[in-house]
Amino acid sequence: MAYERVPQPEGCVEANISVAGIYSWLQRYNYGYLSTVSPGGQPELAMIEFGLYGDDDDQMIIFDTRVSYEKYRNMQSNPSVAFTVGDADKQQTAQIEGQAHKLSGEELAAAQTAYFEQNDARKTNRGASDLACEPDIAFFSVRPDRLRFTDVNTSSYPKAEYKRVTPEESQS
Repeated sequence: MAYERVPQPEGCVEANISVAGIYSWLQRYNYGYLSTVSPGGQPELAMIEFGLYGDDDDQMIIFDTRVSYEKYRNMQSNPSVAFTVGDADKQQTAQIEGQAHKLSGEELAAAQTAYFEQNDARKTNRGASDLACEPDIAFFSVRPDRLRFTDVNTSSYPKAEYKRVTPEESQS
């Protein structure tokens, strides 16, 4: 899959950051906020620990949740999610929209390896790899359909936005 830059409205400043640059920025953090929607249409927001998995310009957000949690039930009925990471000191934020996909088999094993390496290396309060032994933990991935990055630390508030396109769409 490829990403195409979404032009900003006239008068808005384009941030000088690529898709790979947004992923590189995200790698500095291990917590973000995941928004899901309940079967009744109510929003739910949760802070989650996350990792990245994939190629430089085509990565997935990977995270875990307990099957008893609201976000698990929400993603089972409506996989559309939004995810954001913000840096209050630098006044920068990245937002992602996509579809949550429950991981299993070889895909799960590969994503878990990346997740555990990233989050154990960041010295979180608990060892992320301890989760592999817990039977009520499910892992999900989100391949972004939309990526946005905003730097509000300057007066012009530069923003970059990308949308995922299929190979057929990128040739037209």
